[in-house]
Amino acid sequence: MISLLLAAAVGSADVTPPWDAYLDESAFARRVAAWSTAHPDRVRLGTYGTSREGRPLVVATLSNDLETADERPALLVVAGLDGLHPAGTEYAVRIAESMLADQADLLEQVTIHILPRANPDAIAANFDGVNTGRRGGSRRVDADRDGMIDEDPARDLDGDGVVATMRWANPGLAPPATHLPDPGAPRLMKSPDRSLGERAGFVMLREGEDLDGDGRVAEDGGGEVIFDRNFPHQWSPHSVEAGPYQLSEPETLALAEFVLGHPRIFASVVYGPHDTMVTLPDSKKMDITKRTPIGIDGKDKALYETLAEAYGTHAGQTRSTDEDDAGSLHSWLYAHRGIPTVAVTGWGRPDPPEPEAAPADDA
Repeated sequence: MISLLLAAAVGSADVTPPWDAYLDESAFARRVAAWSTAHPDRVRLGTYGTSREGRPLVVATLSNDLETADERPALLVVAGLDGLHPAGTEYAVRIAESMLADQADLLEQVTIHILPRANPDAIAANFDGVNTGRRGGSRRVDADRDGMIDEDPARDLDGDGVVATMRWANPGLAPPATHLPDPGAPRLMKSPDRSLGERAGFVMLREGEDLDGDGRVAEDGGGEVIFDRNFPHQWSPHSVEAGPYQLSEPETLALAEFVLGHPRIFASVVYGPHDTMVTLPDSKKMDITKRTPIGIDGKDKALYETLAEAYGTHAGQTRSTDEDDAGSLHSWLYAHRGIPTVAVTGWGRPDPPEPEAAPADDA
């Protein structure tokens, strides 16, 4: 199991050039269709559901014997669940192509189910003219509880094709100032260091305006339900981003039903904003029932340590994000389905190089 999980998890480290851009809808469809054309006896393409906007949720099943594929132990690979992580789709695509080209022996032993773009609506929206930075699905939500829906979205004010972040000087009491310009690089912002007497003078906001006149900027737009907060484990009932109820979105429900319908899945790799390899999950805390771990069970700590050590050696990733695991797919797979799951971002911002030492004075 360790070698198979590792082969899938480090797929992000094996991106073969040339690479020009992320796959848009048509390029993604062509790329995936080519698998079954080139390997009709080892790839079965299908769908496991439909997105809220009507796009197919694609699954590729890889096996050296497709007739008995569902009877074999299976590895699940999921990517593209977050609209801001299109890199996950790139990794999943390359994993599939690597398995078909170079890992035929693995396909003799196990079946691999690859769900390369689990949130096609959000990724398509970010390709459509202006990248709004959308993460979640298409459910319309009254995020600010004012009786109106999507009336104050983020907007591309400067027309550069990207909805970015803007800084607002001296905002007043609401929202309060949180940042100040970095003295060494004024175009960058930093949190104040109180020990140095620094005081915040800016607040960071999504690019937009106060279109509904409630004093808040771009606080009610589309795509508020984030899929990786909509799964049952540690779901947050009072968070708009977590959805009105568990598995409320057609995409998350379809994914959960796919897992339930494939009981031979014994391990999983999830590409997205979460990480369990650079920073190991907590192995001590339990939920309110005292029966389900918040992170991982202590008895599985050694397995995750072995995987993390191997991942660090092969992928070379030393930094990652600190995303809240509440309601995430990977935590649900582990805690509710008993499936050991590796969650990886695929890359992390490297540490800055150490400054070169000044030459010794020979005088």
